[in-house]
Amino acid sequence: MSELHRIYISCDYAHDGEYRDRFLEMDRYWRLFSSARMRDDTEIVSDPVRRTAMDDVRRDWIRDSTVLVLLCGRHTRYCPIVDREVASAMTNNYTYSRLGILVIALPDSGNNECLCGEDSVLYDRYGRHDRPDTMYELSRLLPGVPMRIIDSIRSDCPISVVSWDHVVKDHDRLVELIDRAHRRRSTNRYDNSCQLR
Repeated sequence: MSELHRIYISCDYAHDGEYRDRFLEMDRYWRLFSSARMRDDTEIVSDPVRRTAMDDVRRDWIRDSTVLVLLCGRHTRYCPIVDREVASAMTNNYTYSRLGILVIALPDSGNNECLCGEDSVLYDRYGRHDRPDTMYELSRLLPGVPMRIIDSIRSDCPISVVSWDHVVKDHDRLVELIDRAHRRRSTNRYDNSCQLR
């Protein structure tokens, strides 16, 4: 069994909050991680302007986590708060180290056909899939996935994208994927160059 880690759960609460709750419920039964943090969505509703700086996101929400688990639905790519959480997780500075990232494609994401493996190679239900050269084609194959993650995958940064159905059926595999994301966090070179939403 892999070591358990401190995770941060990121998702578009307006559309995918139910999956966040189900993910936490899975941990209650199977002990998937040592602790989980997430943003308090009431803060965003009450004061949306204050929560725009990445330093605030990192200090207030992500701070002690080592892996960001992104529950990725159809609307996730367009959610500004999720974009800031992902950007913050990719940032390495004097105060905080970057986090490992694991993307779980939710059933409504349209991303159950083509997934990204540890080696940044795309797989579909028929096996290995040649990774497209164009950003457009890669973003089409990974719908809902934020562009900064697609940029990183395109630049050969190993970020796993797995389907919700896959991790619900195999809890040990989920723990292993979180552990792998944790172990590669210091060596991953994320492409965090795209403009914040």
